[in-house]
Amino acid sequence: MVCGLFPGTGSRAAGRAMPTLRICRRFAALKGVAKRPEQRRHLLASIRRQKMQTNAARVPKRYVLTPALFGNSGSEGVVPIAYFSEFRCPYCRALERDLDTLMADYPASFRLVQHELPIFGPASELAARASVAAAKQGKQPELRRRFMRTPLVAEEASVLRVAADIGLDVDRLAKDMASAEVQEELDRTRALADVFGFIGTPGLVIGRTVLNGAIPYALLRRIVEDEAAQAAPVC
Repeated sequence: MVCGLFPGTGSRAAGRAMPTLRICRRFAALKGVAKRPEQRRHLLASIRRQKMQTNAARVPKRYVLTPALFGNSGSEGVVPIAYFSEFRCPYCRALERDLDTLMADYPASFRLVQHELPIFGPASELAARASVAAAKQGKQPELRRRFMRTPLVAEEASVLRVAADIGLDVDRLAKDMASAEVQEELDRTRALADVFGFIGTPGLVIGRTVLNGAIPYALLRRIVEDEAAQAAPVC
């Protein structure tokens, strides 16, 4: 399941859940073309490569894909997971719990890189800016956890109150939220989402595997274990 659509990607209103993943429909179509799993994987990979090549041409030249997606602090043998989320997306809330479980089960095997993708208007944008700004003080996980796991009306006063509760420098946070640097990161996230064809949230890039929508924990765990058994991705 996927929350929302980006403006210009379809006629549905933002915030309406998509009943079926586009990628799942492709899998269903491929079953009639290729009976063997290996053939289906090759066909799906070909479709994804074509789409990514088309979308990548629209990304500003200043963005180098792998560092923009996974950051520059990778370690040998650690699988990077880029996570695109929206604070008001219920599927993101469910997936976030599974990601927390995954990171607890495999603390040395995976590295989570957060990408804020606000798609539900000003309140989502405000919360996303606060999250990105909190990262500059090393408290993004704590702030996100409070946002995602407690009822929150995302307005400036409530956001700053939560920030103060977890020990953030509120004045610095407010200044960073309005900075060009935070805007640049949000713009970069939207550009990356375009590259991978994300029509909404949640979105995941686990090594070489791209997923858009909520998935069961058993499938998530199988994918990450498969990625961990392969060499690091190269862009």
